[in-house]
Amino acid sequence: MSSRSRSHFGRMALLVALAVAAGCGGPRTVTGTVRYNSKPLTKGQISFVGAGGKSASGTINADGSYVVTDVPGGDVTVSVTSYYVEGEDKFGLQPLKSAPPMKSAIPKRYNDPAKSGLRYTIDGRRKTIDVDLTD
Repeated sequence: MSSRSRSHFGRMALLVALAVAAGCGGPRTVTGTVRYNSKPLTKGQISFVGAGGKSASGTINADGSYVVTDVPGGDVTVSVTSYYVEGEDKFGLQPLKSAPPMKSAIPKRYNDPAKSGLRYTIDGRRKTIDVDLTD
């Protein structure tokens, strides 16, 4: 192989390595649906926490779907929170004397990424993760 060919090969190898590194380190988007007891969770928040403590969160929509951007790559733990006010449909427009108590719509273990048991690997720029929660 001539020195010119080696030089060209070296530049191509460097460009490929840079492209791969850029693709692996870029922003990651995770989409999916959160279900509780086989039904879509209609509100709440989902958070992805990476090994270094970096996290990204998104809102759970009325159909259970979510989109989270800038999710840390590698192994992540997930937490899900969803609260409601008991009897909120009866409040109307009357001012309340005190804030009504909030109740978790799902088992509280899912609120804590260390206890949720939800672990995934984020290995690409886009990933779909459907999360199924149970009692």
